[in-house]
Amino acid sequence: MKSKLKLLLLWLAVFAACFVIIYLIVFFGGAKLFESGDPILIELGAALILSVFVSVILHAMEAQSKRIDALEKRVKRLEKLSDRIDTLDN
Repeated sequence: MKSKLKLLLLWLAVFAACFVIIYLIVFFGGAKLFESGDPILIELGAALILSVFVSVILHAMEAQSKRIDALEKRVKRLEKLSDRIDTLDN
């Protein structure tokens, strides 16, 4: 449950950041690119799409980092075991 809440808060932070960036782009002339109706709806849609992509990327990077840490611990443990075996052989 705690990890889901953390993921949700991360997503909300990314969504807010994307919304602000898109709002600034649209405010300074980006609305001409879209030429549809309500710019707030365009901003919300774009921020939603960007936040989903960024959240997925961040989540994947976090998972990969955990895997790398686990592999590093395993390699260190195997190196210690190998050193013990080498000292016993000598």
